[in-house]
Amino acid sequence: MLGLGSKTLLVVDPGRHTLKVGVGTIGARGKSARLQAVHTAPTGATLQMTPDQVIERQGEVLKDLIKKHSIKARHVSFSIPGRASFVRQLKIPRVSGDRLQRLIQYEARQQIPFPLEDIILDSHVFDSDGPELGVTLVAVRRTIIDQYCASLKVSGLVPDVLDVTTLSLFDAYYPQLKSENEEVIAIADIGASTTDIIVCKSGRVEFIRTAPQAGDQLTKVLSDQMGLSMDEAEQLKINSGELDSTIDRRTDPLAYGEGDPAGRARVFLSKAFDAIANEIRRTLDFYVSQPDGEPIGKLLLTGGTARLRGIDSFIQNRLGIACEVGSPMNGTLVNVDSLARNPNPDLEEILSTTSAVLLGQCQRSISDVPLRMNFLPPPIVHLKDFQKRRPLLALEAVGIAVLIGFSVVTMGQTIKAYQQATNKLQANIDGEGDTAKEIRDLITSTRKIEERVDYLREIGLTRGVISQTMSEVAEKLPLGRTWVDSVDVDTTDIKLNMRGDGEDAINPFKEQMKEVSRLREMSVPEVERLGSEGVKFLMSAKVEKNPSIELSRLREKLDASKIVALDVTLEDHSDEPGTKQKAAIKVVVIEPFEVTERNDLTLKILRSIDEAQLGFEQKSVSIVFQNNKRKETGRYDLEQEEIQALIQGKMEVKDLTLKAPEVTEEATEGTGMEGMGMDASGMGAGMGMGMGMDGGMGMGGPPPMGDGD
Repeated sequence: MLGLGSKTLLVVDPGRHTLKVGVGTIGARGKSARLQAVHTAPTGATLQMTPDQVIERQGEVLKDLIKKHSIKARHVSFSIPGRASFVRQLKIPRVSGDRLQRLIQYEARQQIPFPLEDIILDSHVFDSDGPELGVTLVAVRRTIIDQYCASLKVSGLVPDVLDVTTLSLFDAYYPQLKSENEEVIAIADIGASTTDIIVCKSGRVEFIRTAPQAGDQLTKVLSDQMGLSMDEAEQLKINSGELDSTIDRRTDPLAYGEGDPAGRARVFLSKAFDAIANEIRRTLDFYVSQPDGEPIGKLLLTGGTARLRGIDSFIQNRLGIACEVGSPMNGTLVNVDSLARNPNPDLEEILSTTSAVLLGQCQRSISDVPLRMNFLPPPIVHLKDFQKRRPLLALEAVGIAVLIGFSVVTMGQTIKAYQQATNKLQANIDGEGDTAKEIRDLITSTRKIEERVDYLREIGLTRGVISQTMSEVAEKLPLGRTWVDSVDVDTTDIKLNMRGDGEDAINPFKEQMKEVSRLREMSVPEVERLGSEGVKFLMSAKVEKNPSIELSRLREKLDASKIVALDVTLEDHSDEPGTKQKAAIKVVVIEPFEVTERNDLTLKILRSIDEAQLGFEQKSVSIVFQNNKRKETGRYDLEQEEIQALIQGKMEVKDLTLKAPEVTEEATEGTGMEGMGMDASGMGAGMGMGMGMDGGMGMGGPPPMGDGD
């Protein structure tokens, strides 16, 4: 049921020979979708055209089609051909949050054969019952995305979704796939220039490949063998095309006379189609040969070439796999009643084999369908975000105007009354009577009380910081592989002198310490190798007392934006506490490999800070880049004017100067365990944490290596 909150939808499948456009509606909150009409138009693309020329031609045809049918839509979804994407299936450990994103980024650098700054990358994680997660990793080169965005711009369209045809196919057949329990299902979309093959199990993607053999090869064979033009051969294939599994390479087409062109075409098509069938077989055999591969239970056929008569029995005979021409309309979650009422009798047959990509793009907007990747370039993402926020910004502007008007009216009266009261009070204070003396004494007493309150507030902030920090450290310490020699800690810094059974124990220790909520700016500057006795190393970090509401909000926003920050600090530099005049913000991140990636990350951080709405009039931001050894490699120190210019697009990050690393002087003295009133063998009598060189078990592991005496 569609109603309030729904919006019009335009979906586009840019086939090489036929451009297909669907018009529909998306319901509110992803609960429903409707496909009301499908329009098609030949692109006129020839085999001699380059891919760039085909894309340009598709843009012109789309413009004419939209104008012809007066199509208008608020939501535009476009599917890029599968051959333009790069797909990898990954198996990764069962992790979540920032660790999952970092692991996917690491795998992308290993698996994708292009620099990350040259691609748009997205992924989907499929849950499983086993110890590992399945990840579908997809990348598309930015140049290809830019070409398709430019072709859409010709039609006056800015896409909301850039999908890939192989992913749209999965979404189209998802209702059928998830009902097949544990059976492995393959889908082959045999189009004009390529064949997209997807292997699925239990509603999950297992394997994706795009093969170069498809319907154009069949048309060319008919043209060459029967002396027809390409257009004539295409029409013969569409009108009389049939496959016969009894025909093999030894069958003589001359056995069919000149008066039987359909019979001769059947021989040529059947022989030529063997190349497509063999490509499908090789793809499925490769999947089955993988460690997690399983036999294919059924093959579903779709695409324009799947309209050839006898194609299902032909492929079943060649591959030995149950095969059928599968309509995506079966069990679809999209309302297609309007299409069923179309008076064209051939439309239902055409749509059953050629509308899968359009239907998948509609179906992905429904919340029950899991696979929703998007390859929009960052400039369009930012534009769409601004368009979503524009009504709210307009409302805020009206509210601000009302407040300003009210303030102008009342401010003069307030200032006048305040000035009169101040003059009267000052006259009383400066007087010589008993009342004036009492007022002066009260002011002096009040100032002393304020000083004591500030002192008690500071004590309240620091009270329990040490014990809570040490409790968290003890809880997060990895068991068995690392243990503590000694601890030097106060309310601002902590140093842990550690031992481990090997260098490979240091990284797991650092990862666990990152989960200690009060530790910031962690580093391991010293590692001493002890041979067979393992290693000794020092971990130092800053201890945060109590994070402010603004800092907590900023961290949440950075997490929501998938920014992996090593450290985030916010200091109130206002003249008077609480007035929110100016804040100094510092964000520490890992230095990206490429300059373009660093520029994108910088802008993403600034946008996140702006969207966090911290409430400060002025902000200065330091973005510090570190290498994987936590050494600073450079930084941007930005003031309010630069920040706003970058966010508004009036200035680019590449115009900034990356400052050299700051040289800081390491603190040489700490409070230490003895400075806290504790002896060197532990945290005082009765603490039982064994943190000294000679004391107890030590947190999280065996006693220190050595004789123990």
